[in-house]
This record gives sequence, C-alpha cells and structure tokens, in this order.
Amino acid sequence: AALANAYSYTQEVFARMPNDTDFTVPDRAGIASIDFAFAFEFNHYHTPLDTLANLDKGTLQHHGDNVLPLVRQLASLDLQEKQSNFSYLTLEQTVWITWPVGWTLGLALLGLAGLILATVRLCPDQGCGQLAAGVGLALIYVFVAALSCFAALKVAELLTGTVVGFPAHPWPWRLLMVAGALLPLTGLSLWASRRITPWARFLGAWYLLGACALLLSIAAPLAANLLILPLLITAALVTVAALWLDRRSAAVLLTVIALSLLPLAYILMSIAYAMEETQGYQLAPAIYVYLLLLGVALLPLNATPRTTLLVGLALLVGWIGTASLPLYSDWRPQHLSLYFVQDRDENRAWLGTISANPLPD
Repeated sequence: AALANAYSYTQEVFARMPNDTDFTVPDRAGIASIDFAFAFEFNHYHTPLDTLANLDKGTLQHHGDNVLPLVRQLASLDLQEKQSNFSYLTLEQTVWITWPVGWTLGLALLGLAGLILATVRLCPDQGCGQLAAGVGLALIYVFVAALSCFAALKVAELLTGTVVGFPAHPWPWRLLMVAGALLPLTGLSLWASRRITPWARFLGAWYLLGACALLLSIAAPLAANLLILPLLITAALVTVAALWLDRRSAAVLLTVIALSLLPLAYILMSIAYAMEETQGYQLAPAIYVYLLLLGVALLPLNATPRTTLLVGLALLVGWIGTASLPLYSDWRPQHLSLYFVQDRDENRAWLGTISANPLPD
C-alpha cells in the first residue's frame, strides 16, 4: 500500500460541508473525535457498486496503518491536556511540514515582506507603474480565466444536455478546464509581453498569491499553507535574485520562475485532482480554482500566437470528446433512484424514477 498523506485544509472543507456524517453526532455533542473516510470513486457511495469486491485493499490497509498507531499514541497521552491546533501538509508522502496554526498569519506576512524587500530593490529598474500593472494583469487574468473555464464547461453541458459529476471518461472535462485556464493566459501574456516587464509580471502575480495566502490565514488558517509554503520559497528566491544576482539576466528570471512553480504546482494540482475525485464536475469551480491560481504564477512567461492556437484546438478536442464519448459505463453508471407510490383509495400503485440527469426513454 502507498504511504498516507495529509492536508489540514480538509478540516476547513469539512467544517463548511452542508451535509452531515456519522462524525457529526459526537462533534455536535462536544466529544473529541477523529474522522476517517474513503473519498475517491465517490460515485459508488450508497449505490449497488459500494461492495466489498470493489473495496481497495490498500485503502483498507491505510485504516489499519492510521488507527493502530493512533490508538497507541492516545493511550500514552494525558487526554485532559489540550494541545494547540496545527497546520500541516505532506510532500512526496514522507515529508511532513507542520507548524502551530497561530504562526500562519505571521508566516504569510513574512512571505509578503520578502516580496516587498525584493520590490524595493527592483523598483528602480522596473518602475512602480510597471509593478502596479503586473498586479492588475494578475487580477484581470483570474477574472477572465474563471469566466473562460465556466464557459468551456457550459458549452460541454449544452452539447451533452446535462452535467455529470463523475463521467465515465473524465479526460475531455479535464482538457476543457486546463484549456479554459490557459486560453486567457496565453492571450494576456501575448498582450503584456510588449507592455509589462517579466519581473513586473512575476512580482504582480506573487503579490496576488500572497494576498490570497493572507486572506486564507484570517478566514481559513488551516488551508493557508497551500499557498504560504510556495510563497515563502518564492520570497526567498526573489530576494536572493534581487540582492545578489544579475536581475537583468533572463536565465536568472527563468530559474526563479521555475523553482517557484514547482512547489505551487505540486500542491495545487494534487488538490485539484482530489477535488475532482471527491466533489465531481457538478461542483467544477472547486476543481478549476486551483488551476487559476497556478495560471497566475505562469503570467511572467511569454506566449506566442501558435500557443494560443494550440490551446484553442485543445478546447475543440475537449468539446468533441464530451459530445461523442458515453457519459456512463459499468464502472461509473448513471445514478437512479426507484420509488414506489401507492394510492390506496384508488387501489392502484406504480414505480417512479428520480435522477439528477436526463433518463433515456
């Protein structure tokens, strides 16, 4: 079985979920509890496919790997002593990065301070107007890309006549979301390449990501580490480049962009995949919001008309795929509920059906 991984953002998600689970009962009663749940292939949940035969043995082993050490640890603790909450995430499944949640706001401010320090150094070269334009470009991208992803999936909905949370062939929907995020990115990068310097676009993008980290630190501190860790790495990289390296060198900028993208892409893409598997495309914004944040960090790169054309072709392929491939399969069938209706006064009864999606005749 693969090693377990963990993200504290799931606590923020759980706290805001509108539905109840078995965990809700002790939680509402004020009883300290720990929740364990299966998440992937959520389309099998409460269906005839929710069987022992379809239970992944590795997943079952994870429960043992988690619960047994936990019980041993709890047995050795003073359960009357309260501990502070922690922010945590795993990298490569074996590296745990954790800190007390009370540090989160300070770490977000530290990352922004690093960006400000680099900005002071770079401002004479770039001009404060350029840096402001970089921030504006990032804001425009997020707004336009959100509309682009929504429109790409809306066209797919019109082509299929419905929205399926867990389609049998998810790759066309993935392609539409990625292309939807990339199309405004290539267009804006093409426009900005002659108007806004690459350093200004880079700093503008990370100021926006830093502001998002700061807001999360206040509103959802257990989820803020998704952006704080990449922000701290980026702040360190750009400070080194601004103070000690040749900041006019394209190679230095490309190196800083690449090294800052790695942790951001690793974290955001893994969360986007987890959201796809657990929330489905009926809650698509919960998936592509992470692609938009990653797209912000790509704004310093220069695009070409050929790139925009390729992204447009990817959109077309995605729409063809959604329109031509079957929405359901034996493994991911259409969800259907049968209900029995009896009219005792008229002495008659019949069966009815309920489905979130259109049913064939």
